[in-house]
Amino acid sequence: MASPESQFERARSVLEDGGWSKLLQSGFGTIFLAWVFATADLFGTFFSRVFSPFQALFGGIATLITGIIGSGLNVIGAGEAASVESFQSGIGAYAGPFAWVLAIIVVLVGLAVLEWWWNRSNLDPWGLLLGWRR
Repeated sequence: MASPESQFERARSVLEDGGWSKLLQSGFGTIFLAWVFATADLFGTFFSRVFSPFQALFGGIATLITGIIGSGLNVIGAGEAASVESFQSGIGAYAGPFAWVLAIIVVLVGLAVLEWWWNRSNLDPWGLLLGWRR
């Protein structure tokens, strides 16, 4: 460890070269900036902990909606591909050009089952634990 006299000599040389602002910047300024960054990190961590359940909830809702709509569109796209394939050979030849219409019917039946479940279920917190409404 350096002696106090050498530390004073170093501080005096910094003070002579750059003035008080240079001395504060090299000494106290570094400590102050470290405190500012640590405080900002503390606030960032606090708010990320507070809002992470909401981010997870809304991310899950977005994934649910994307899954419902996206999977329906995938089924319709597969029906469209089967309809195009029906003019060739393969499994799509059984449905013929009506494969796209059948894919739309499958999606509508799936939405009807979802709507039936929505009307039959009780989506409050106790209803999920205690069972069905009707």
